[in-house]
Amino acid sequence: MNHKKRIRSSLFICILLLVLIFNTYYLQQIHELASPILLLTGLILLVLILIKFISTSITAFRNRKALDRDLMLPSIIYFFTLSLVAVNPVFLNAEFFQSKVKYRGCYEGTMNTGIILFRESGKFEYRHTGFFGITSFYNGTWAQSGDTLTIDYRSEVPEFVGEKMLLTEDWFVKMAPDNPSDIDRLFFYRGFCRGAN
Repeated sequence: MNHKKRIRSSLFICILLLVLIFNTYYLQQIHELASPILLLTGLILLVLILIKFISTSITAFRNRKALDRDLMLPSIIYFFTLSLVAVNPVFLNAEFFQSKVKYRGCYEGTMNTGIILFRESGKFEYRHTGFFGITSFYNGTWAQSGDTLTIDYRSEVPEFVGEKMLLTEDWFVKMAPDNPSDIDRLFFYRGFCRGAN
């Protein structure tokens, strides 16, 4: 493979990985097996870039007496990409450009995790990841009246969350649909997931 093809190949692989990482926020909104497949794709690309970086660095080292820009460029591109992934700057994820999260909740079951986000813009997001990484995503809008949060979904209502939640100091409490004064069950604790499952 000549130098120009190596440069094009390195740019293509690295840009593909960075685009995949940047769009993680949107890709996690795809139902079913898309999230685990995309995660596996990202890991494969990362390993490929690492192998290519080692390979191109060895080639550049062996030809160090006749080094030129075209021979060094693929190693530099791979190194820059690996550095970006390792440092993980906030602008590398599309979620950085979304409205700030006002309330965040997490449910950690034995084989599943649910994350709810109430954004300052009035948008609501619920991501449920189950067995084998199968994901369900629901979104809509929310409004607050005192300590009650009302959720209006764009599609069907997930039974796990419901349409009304009571906001306490430590929990989001699902309210029974027939009688809003009736507490259903505690599901989501407030804050980031703690990795308990």
